[in-house]
Amino acid sequence: GELGWRTVFLWGAGVVALAASVIVIGGRNAPPGVAWRTGDPSASGFAAIVRDHRFWRIAFLNLATVGTTFAVQGLWGGPYLTDLYAFGDLQVGNALVGLGIGVVAGNLACGWLADRLGRSSVVVVSATVFVATQVLLAMALPAAPVSAIYLVFGLSSAYFVVLAAEVRAIFPLNLTGRALTGINFFGMAGAMVVQWLMGIMIGAGSGVAGYRVAFTTTAALAAVALVVYLPGTRLRESKILAHDEA
Repeated sequence: GELGWRTVFLWGAGVVALAASVIVIGGRNAPPGVAWRTGDPSASGFAAIVRDHRFWRIAFLNLATVGTTFAVQGLWGGPYLTDLYAFGDLQVGNALVGLGIGVVAGNLACGWLADRLGRSSVVVVSATVFVATQVLLAMALPAAPVSAIYLVFGLSSAYFVVLAAEVRAIFPLNLTGRALTGINFFGMAGAMVVQWLMGIMIGAGSGVAGYRVAFTTTAALAAVALVVYLPGTRLRESKILAHDEA
């Protein structure tokens, strides 16, 4: 029978709590026989990460990317199609499946492309396309191939996996976990904040106007984040390659 969403979330919370308990009880800070590193916390903790301007450039872009992707895929993508294009349930489902397929395909392709073109190049090109798809969604043209736009939106958004790889390459091994945790935090924070703000904008508008404001805002957010990311990309790429070769 049906359980209801509250029951599902309660069971999910229990599973997470159980997994966390197993990690706390059975996890080690270092492999058996290896001494746990000690030293200056400012050199090996979050302080060293947040002082690095590269972290903030990547974190801001991850917030804009993951936040917008989750907001569209998980919440506002369906109502957009229903309200503006009169899509039926099956059409909405197919378009969202296409968006999800795009994300998966992009995840698989990004690593291969980054190895050949460079991480920063993949991020810049993909983020530019990502912004362009949001501009098209904001325009809400009557004859727009919106299902295809959703597919490209998902495909181009997948560069967030390259951002994680870039963080992994920038920071030393003893900071990798903390740095990735920081980046993921901003991504999840973006998912929370962006979908909420989009809801306010959509609700405040009238029909297409609300969606136009919402997608114009997310496009601007991603564009600003990309501009913030751009300085020093060649230098950052050269440092990452040197780190990888070492």
